[in-house]
Amino acid sequence: MTTKQSLEKNLPAIIKKGYQQACYYFKIISIREPIFKGFFGSEIYKKILANEEILTNLKIDAWQKKHFAKALPKVELTKTGVALPTNQESWIILNSFYYRTKYSAKLAVELVETIAHEVAHAVLFNIDIWRGHDFPHAEITNYLQNYYLNNYNWEKILK
Repeated sequence: MTTKQSLEKNLPAIIKKGYQQACYYFKIISIREPIFKGFFGSEIYKKILANEEILTNLKIDAWQKKHFAKALPKVELTKTGVALPTNQESWIILNSFYYRTKYSAKLAVELVETIAHEVAHAVLFNIDIWRGHDFPHAEITNYLQNYYLNNYNWEKILK
């Protein structure tokens, strides 16, 4: 099994479990389902551009959509992951360097930090999709980092 296949197989359950744990721990009622949509790439960009709920939540109108479409491929150069809210889901998308880079302990820690960060956004989308990095984002991210580091064998998942 390749690293990409291992991540695609394992991350949906890992993300969902951490999301459920954080919602429970922080007493947040879940109204969205966290969905691992995959890795940055042309297929994901097409799905984002075709999803009117995401475009509306990002406040992108028809005129801005063509500029947004040009900017999307550049996201991979600057972001390790993103979380995007629809009305019933939170899409989590990660940078492809997580499966293109040779395994190291540093890569595993960075992956955990990225997943925790994006899942924290997914948790906060239940409160307000514009909350961003305000309180309690850091607390949720720290909680999730500890949860993920203590409950999963990242070396196995990334090799």
